[in-house]
Amino acid sequence: MATTDREKIDNAFERLIEQYNAALTATTLQDAATAENAFRQATVIYAGIEKIDFPDEKSFMSWVVAFIELLSNYSKANFLFMEERFKKSKEEFDKTLLVIATLHEKQKDINQEFVTEFELGKLYGFINFFTSYFGHLTNVMINLALLSQQMLEGKYINEVLLNQNAAKEIRGFDYKKYTTDDDDFNSEIIKIVGLLGRIADVYDKKAEKAEEKIKTIEFLKPIDKNVFLVHGHEEGNLRELKDLLKDNFNITPIILRDEQDGGKTIIEKLEDYGRKCAFAFVLITPDDVVENKKTKAFQARPNVLFELGWFCGRFGRSKVRMLRKNETPLPSDLHGLIAYEFNEKVSEVFLNIKKDLEAAGII
Repeated sequence: MATTDREKIDNAFERLIEQYNAALTATTLQDAATAENAFRQATVIYAGIEKIDFPDEKSFMSWVVAFIELLSNYSKANFLFMEERFKKSKEEFDKTLLVIATLHEKQKDINQEFVTEFELGKLYGFINFFTSYFGHLTNVMINLALLSQQMLEGKYINEVLLNQNAAKEIRGFDYKKYTTDDDDFNSEIIKIVGLLGRIADVYDKKAEKAEEKIKTIEFLKPIDKNVFLVHGHEEGNLRELKDLLKDNFNITPIILRDEQDGGKTIIEKLEDYGRKCAFAFVLITPDDVVENKKTKAFQARPNVLFELGWFCGRFGRSKVRMLRKNETPLPSDLHGLIAYEFNEKVSEVFLNIKKDLEAAGII
């Protein structure tokens, strides 16, 4: 006996609800692969009834398929965020918002009399609620992913405020407008909203940990393995050091004056190129004449001392090494820093340079 169109629709609807439940559970458990598989299955199920002439049923089922797509996209975006692939995560969260917009459009095609007749009100209410629920979370996560990516790229972001604001925004979801006269339904969505509280608690704890970090000095991690050369007017020693690094270790060091400025100020240029370096050698050479109580002496240029301090503050003293010529005088505050002394040639401290590069994991 041939299967009727009505039976095909009913069978497809039953299987679609199974995928709906699977996707919802997977999203709650942060199982992106299962959520994605549920969406693929739902797409196949709907394709099987697309030519059947049951417009009300098909409109409702198309809406359910779009909702499962929302769960799949959100799960993938969240997975990428947890892996700290923030740029890609934001792209997926942006796609999730587009799916939500599609959901709202598809919702307009649903016949409310059909929903009532086939007692689909509870399912309709849940999908409507969850669409808003995940839309709220998605907007919070887009901002988090954006700022986290900027922080990863070296931009200063206040981690305490970042996480505190995220917790506050997550708790700001207004679920009350989705409550109905059905106490069981209300009880279910209140339980789900409780998950938001736990997610917000996670960001509160992150804020607390970030606050603890502020109490201790924490240096930024370099985002590349380049070597930066800080120098004064001694061109001979600068060229020698540059060639030494290139010829012996195949390192092409960054020398600020030789790099494109792209319209940046000097300090912006320093920050841009400096953050891409894992180590800095600072040539301390007797460039400027200073006079104190009629006594003349030579010292390093002010920009050299400034950049020395910048790298120490950014990456820590262990990632910065002074190469000091002829015991060029230093401010007393810098006497605690390690300095390799040479008389005429930088090659005099070649072995020290090699050991530092090895310790830093550059060679």
